[in-house]
Amino acid sequence: MKYEIATQTLAEFVMNTNFDDIPRPVIKVAKELVLDSLACMIGAGKFSPARVVTKIFEELQGVEESTIWSSGKKAPCLHATYVNAYLANLLDYDDNYIGVGHPGATIVPPALAVAERTGASGQDFLTAVVLGYEVSIRIALAMEPTPEKYCKDRGWG
Repeated sequence: MKYEIATQTLAEFVMNTNFDDIPRPVIKVAKELVLDSLACMIGAGKFSPARVVTKIFEELQGVEESTIWSSGKKAPCLHATYVNAYLANLLDYDDNYIGVGHPGATIVPPALAVAERTGASGQDFLTAVVLGYEVSIRIALAMEPTPEKYCKDRGWG
């Protein structure tokens, strides 16, 4: 039951947050994180693994909805999201949040692809990015075990 309340609280927070609710310094950082992810996606595109993955998804074809940033070609939203997320993390230069990995690779590419597909405004896009980081990092931190919990969960004490 407590998980349902936490999920409902988080969902209500996301649904009720608008661009104007987000502090300007947070928007500034979100823009920097988007630029970082774009640079990683574009920069990774010249490496062999990136070219292979990009080629596979470009050959699948489909509705041209969203940009694959390393090639500039359009692909179905889901395909562009996958390729761009792969590229964002390929060089391991993407953002990092202490102990919870590289959130931008799973936040910025889908936000870009969906925003492009739907014609979302810049404010809606940035709101999605900020909320993506907020939710992703909060969930990751909530799941991160302490050394005591890690040992207890394994029956070590």
